[in-house]
Amino acid sequence: GTLMRELKRRGFSRLAGCDFSSHACDALRQTGIKVVQANIEENFPFADTFDAIIFDNVIEHLRDPLGALTTSARHLASGGRIILTMPNARAWDAKIFGRYWAGLQATRHIHIFAPESIARGAERCGLTVRTLHSLFDPAQWAFSFLNFLHSRFPASGAVRIPALPTLAFTPLAIAAQWYGKGGGIFAVLYK
Repeated sequence: GTLMRELKRRGFSRLAGCDFSSHACDALRQTGIKVVQANIEENFPFADTFDAIIFDNVIEHLRDPLGALTTSARHLASGGRIILTMPNARAWDAKIFGRYWAGLQATRHIHIFAPESIARGAERCGLTVRTLHSLFDPAQWAFSFLNFLHSRFPASGAVRIPALPTLAFTPLAIAAQWYGKGGGIFAVLYK
């Protein structure tokens, strides 16, 4: 809901969203945004076409991400785009922290993507990749580090607020981003 509220604040007026959660839907409805409680994998909840459909850290949670992309592409207006963000399986922090990597979030993240898998998937869905790059995410480094610490010292009550680790890992996150190995993936796919 945060992204939808920010888009509305910036003047976008024709917004529509869907979520599994009735609580999230109710909160967005209070802002005047059209929102439907729905599972996008089972049924695309809108008959409209859209200039953009955004999956902001959603696609990795879906059982059939290619099916969701294909269905969503049918609802794009001419020249429309699908915008994706998700954890990056090729991220340096994924390699360094392994099973403690914050991007795994088992059992919530069913699929973990690499840039090349997004490119192949887009092609299979009849979409063209316009933009594909990694994202700067020092907080993911911090959460991965805290996951590691918690595994070593489970009873310590380790700090779960990553402010200090986020600052500490910022230089590594900058370097990872510079080399295209940032913690997330940003992709723009055109019809």
